[in-house]
Amino acid sequence: MSENSDQYNLAARVFHWGMALLIFGALIAGFIMTDMPRSPTKFEIYGVHKSVGVLILTLGFMRLIWRFMGAYPASLPTHAQWEKFLAKTIHIVLYISIFVMPLSGLVMSMAGGHDVGFFGLFKFPQFVGKNPELSEVAEEVHEACALILVGALGLHVAGALKHHFIDRDTTVARMGGNPVFGVIGILLTLTVLYFGVEGLAELLFEGAPEVPVETSAVQPPAE
Repeated sequence: MSENSDQYNLAARVFHWGMALLIFGALIAGFIMTDMPRSPTKFEIYGVHKSVGVLILTLGFMRLIWRFMGAYPASLPTHAQWEKFLAKTIHIVLYISIFVMPLSGLVMSMAGGHDVGFFGLFKFPQFVGKNPELSEVAEEVHEACALILVGALGLHVAGALKHHFIDRDTTVARMGGNPVFGVIGILLTLTVLYFGVEGLAELLFEGAPEVPVETSAVQPPAE
C-alpha cells in the first residue's frame, strides 16, 4: 500500500469506525455475559456475540486486503519517532487481535460442543470436533487476547486524543473524526477499560489462597 494520500478514503473510514463499534460492543457484551446467570437471554447474547465475532473476522480480512491495495496518508512531520513506533506497534497488536480473538472464540465454542451461527441465518460447519481440553485452551487464549485488546484500544484512543486536543494536528481529522466521535470514543474506552481491569483482577487473583483469620481476633475470649 503506497503512502500517496493526504486523507483516508471512505472505505478506510467505514472500516475503521464500523469495526471500532463492533469490537467495543463485542468486548462489553463478552465481559457482561460471562457473569450473567444461565437464562435464555444469556444464550441469545452469546449467539449475537459469536455472530459479531464472525463479522469482525470477515471485515478484518477485507480490511487487510484493502490495506495492501489502496493508498494511505503518511505520518505527519510533527510526529516524533517514538510516536510512530508506538502507533505501528499498537496497529500490529490490533490486527493480530482482530484475527486471533474471533478464531479462538470459534474453536472454544465448537470444541465445547456448541454450534456457531450467523445472526440466525445459518450455522457454520463444525471444523473442530468436541474436545474439552482444546476448548479450555482456546478459552484462555480468548480471555488473554481480550485483555491485550483492551490495553491496545486504550493506548490507541489515548494517542488519538493527544493528537487532537494537545498537539492539535490533523491525525484524527484525516480519519473523519470529530468531537462527537471523540466523546463516544472516550465513553466506550472507559467502559471497556473498566471491565478489562475487573477481568484482569479476577485473572490475577483467581484461586488465591484465603488468608486465615485468627479466631481470637473476631471472638471475645471465653470467661
